[in-house]
Amino acid sequence: MGCNAIRTSHNMPAPELIRACDELGMVVMAESFDEWKSAKVQNGYHKVFDEWAEKDLVNLVRHFRNNPSVVMWCIGNEVPD
Repeated sequence: MGCNAIRTSHNMPAPELIRACDELGMVVMAESFDEWKSAKVQNGYHKVFDEWAEKDLVNLVRHFRNNPSVVMWCIGNEVPD
């Protein structure tokens, strides 16, 4: 594939991806979402941010906290807030 790092995109990564990265020695930046309260698109995450942001982050971190490939957590990409 020609890389040694993966950035997941705006949602919880598949457990199979993280296991493969653990086995292959890849490093992963697990990204949670790309929208907070300001809308980027009409039906985006901003509509449920207040209700789900903390739950989604806790779920992401707890699920992958013991995987050696996950070396960084991201709470947003190109977020204007």
